[in-house]
Amino acid sequence: MKRLLLPAVLAALVFNLPAQSLLNVDFGVGAASRKSGFGASGEGTNDFWNLYRHYDPKYVAGAPLVANGVLHGLRFADGSAAPVVVAVTNAPGVWGNSSGDPMYDSYLYATDGSNITVTIHGLDAGRYHLFLYGHADPDVTGEQNSIFTVRSGTNIVSGLSAAGPTGWKATGSWVEKAQYSVARDVPVAAGAPLVLEVAPGANGLAVLNGLQL
Repeated sequence: MKRLLLPAVLAALVFNLPAQSLLNVDFGVGAASRKSGFGASGEGTNDFWNLYRHYDPKYVAGAPLVANGVLHGLRFADGSAAPVVVAVTNAPGVWGNSSGDPMYDSYLYATDGSNITVTIHGLDAGRYHLFLYGHADPDVTGEQNSIFTVRSGTNIVSGLSAAGPTGWKATGSWVEKAQYSVARDVPVAAGAPLVLEVAPGANGLAVLNGLQL
């Protein structure tokens, strides 16, 4: 099957925001995320997931590719308003998996071995854990397992990847370094952006399913 050159769901970002709620982001297509409840982190079985997408309800062959975009109006896991903005650069591709988890089952991707950049604005000053998801089923090449770098001011956490021997399918408990990667205690200054770079793994494609903060 030929992969369409469209943005894919990298994943989902999970952010633990100080004195507030978890923030979940699912990357894919459509009007709303089909994911709810826990990822590697979570507050409850009904946790809300924001959907970042370039195409609604899906990409149509022959339509212009959309590589960049900005998501406003996010909500925390408990449904309350989040003053956060997520911008994505260089993710014109979208495709899907068969994993058993709605967040994993769509993803954005970059083309030609390039990187995706996600910039998060509006976070309160504090220290954050980022749970990162970047996997794709084998297609024209083998399985994709993205490599993440997190930047906040002069602080850099690099080389984060998940490709453990137990695999990443949603068939059991969430396992770090198999299904997801974590950047822990990343400091963010008031008004400063948090930047996530998604690079290709061994099989050459940067993919993003989701993230949690």
